[in-house]
Amino acid sequence: MVVTISLLILWSWYSSKLLSKSSPSLPPGPYHLPILGYLPFLGRNLHTQFTDMAQTYGPIFKIRVGTKLYIVINTPELAKTVVRDQDVTFANRSLTVVATISSYEGQDIAWSSYNASWRKLRKVFAHEVLSNKNLKATSSFRRDEVRKNRQECL
Repeated sequence: MVVTISLLILWSWYSSKLLSKSSPSLPPGPYHLPILGYLPFLGRNLHTQFTDMAQTYGPIFKIRVGTKLYIVINTPELAKTVVRDQDVTFANRSLTVVATISSYEGQDIAWSSYNASWRKLRKVFAHEVLSNKNLKATSSFRRDEVRKNRQECL
């Protein structure tokens, strides 16, 4: 049993080294376990943990959760570049099982592929949800949530 687990870990490490040589260079990030990734080390307040990690690894860093690789962008300027300026490049995401179940098989704005339907959804979202009237109407809810999060962090 121990030999099998050791061989599995060794194979996982070796295959990740081979893939890293052939793939483009990635931003820095924390070390991770072979199959679980960084998942066991993630806490409840990801926003504060990612902020702390950005102090160590910089505004763009990688993190493995399970076998999936994620790139974390931790500044508003870079997020604006990704979401607004490079939206076509970053629009298509692989659909996970949870996303399939929670988003009508990937048909919502967060998970659908970049196409005419997605552009229409984005336009409706920006016009209806992000309108000044709607933002003013929900400002008290947002303020209360920020206060709750501040108290939890302290």
